[in-house]
Formats: sequence, C-alpha cells, structure tokens
Amino acid sequence: MDMVKRVDELCVASIGHAKHILDLEERMERLEKKLKAMKGAPAKRFIVPTVQEVADYCKERRNNIKPEDFVNFYEARGWMIGKNKMKNWKAAIRTWETNGFSRGQQKPVYNGKDGKVERY
Repeated sequence: MDMVKRVDELCVASIGHAKHILDLEERMERLEKKLKAMKGAPAKRFIVPTVQEVADYCKERRNNIKPEDFVNFYEARGWMIGKNKMKNWKAAIRTWETNGFSRGQQKPVYNGKDGKVERY
C-alpha cells in the first residue's frame, strides 16, 4: 500500500512540475515577444522645439512663460541641463512654472563650474 501511495504522490508532483514548466515557458514566450517589439521600436530622440511649439504648449498650460525666453535660454546652453542633454522640453516648461520663471520674474542663474542653478 505504501508503494502505491508513493507512486501516486510522485505522479501528482510530476504533474505539478509539468504545469509549472509550462507556465514558465509561456512567460518566456511573452517576454521574448515584448523584447522583440522593443528592439523594433526606434529610440526616441530629443527634437528641439520651435518657438511656436513652445508658445502653443504655454498657451495650453495657461502659464506666463515667454516662449522666446525659454527657447533662447536653452538654445544658448545647447539644450543641456547641467551636464545632461535635455530629454523632454515640456517637463522643462513645467519646471519653469514651478520655479516661477515667468514674465517679470528672474530667470535662473547658473554657476560656471558645474552648470547647477546658483540662484533664481
């Protein structure tokens, strides 16, 4: 009787392991498909916005940022934020809003050493 019970337990365990292996294989297939899709997708590159694009976005956000000031500010710095290339100009607009770089207010002053904001 013990032998029959043990064989039965081994069969149940084998079925459980087989299901687990199938689940893992399905996951691997899904991950491989995602990886393939990611490899095929072109990498997003930063595209310098026009003054009009910045103006449209500022109008949409109803802020007081002068688009010309924003574009000139980053154009003069090669579209760099400190030592890093800008990745998202819309995020930079939102940062300007948060920090109050709008009409009539001071623009950020960067120090010459590491490119960090010295004062606003």
